[in-house]
Amino acid sequence: MLEAKDNRELAGELQDAEEGMHVSTGRAAFEASKKARVLKGGGVAPAADADDRFGRAMQVNSTFKQVAGKTFILVNGVWYDSIYKDNMETAKVTFLSDAYFELVIRFPELARYLSAGERVVVCLDGKVYEIVS
Repeated sequence: MLEAKDNRELAGELQDAEEGMHVSTGRAAFEASKKARVLKGGGVAPAADADDRFGRAMQVNSTFKQVAGKTFILVNGVWYDSIYKDNMETAKVTFLSDAYFELVIRFPELARYLSAGERVVVCLDGKVYEIVS
């Protein structure tokens, strides 16, 4: 399995691939449509060459989730914001504690991202919040 840092990098690649899905004409649209049909049918994405970011991202043994425009990557039971870097300082908050609810009241937009799961690391306005159990 790839390291967490590699997973976050690949999440960015997955976002790039998703943006390709919004193209309506040409080869990029055709390739995106073909990959979407494979995934919709529960199949496995076609083998990827070195330049195929979508295929490479789909081969990762991780789970990705989109919440309100952010991509989260599940690593060891924690949903990480794809822009999180290992050297970022985090403010730890216990899930469903008084501090948790105070944070949601203070930053209502954060509530959307916290819906990713019980254990979440999310970046918002230059700060990183780590929700722990």
